[in-house]
Amino acid sequence: MLGTVTRNGNEVGRWAAPHLPYEIEVELDVLEEIRHRADEGHQRIGHGGIEFGGVLYGRIEGGVVRILEWRELECDHSMGPSFVLSAADRATLESLVTLPARDHHLRGMETVGWWASHGRSSVSLKPHDVELHEKHFPGPQQVALIIKPVRQ
Repeated sequence: MLGTVTRNGNEVGRWAAPHLPYEIEVELDVLEEIRHRADEGHQRIGHGGIEFGGVLYGRIEGGVVRILEWRELECDHSMGPSFVLSAADRATLESLVTLPARDHHLRGMETVGWWASHGRSSVSLKPHDVELHEKHFPGPQQVALIIKPVRQ
């Protein structure tokens, strides 16, 4: 169930589900930026567009995963327009996962999950998404955010 709250002057979307031992919060400005990027890819070519993805950063505090920032993984799309990672993309992903230790804009944050647009399929984790999540985001409070853009 999605609700909204205001935290530190920012509007925040909040999800809770009975089967999850934590809640998820995302600053709505961050969610809007990711949605906009997904829409850009969706408009590039017909039949679902080009899918994008990246890494989510924030804080895990007292049973709440707070998504505060994101970075795009510049996928080379060598395997087509879907968000399927090549070996080079996986190396870039590893760098993004450890970015908070090197980027002063992410100071005080940690990697809390990842996101991807799915313009070519449903809003669900595909087998390669599950493999990506299990390998690179194995923590119990690591989230996956799937965005499904639609043509207007």
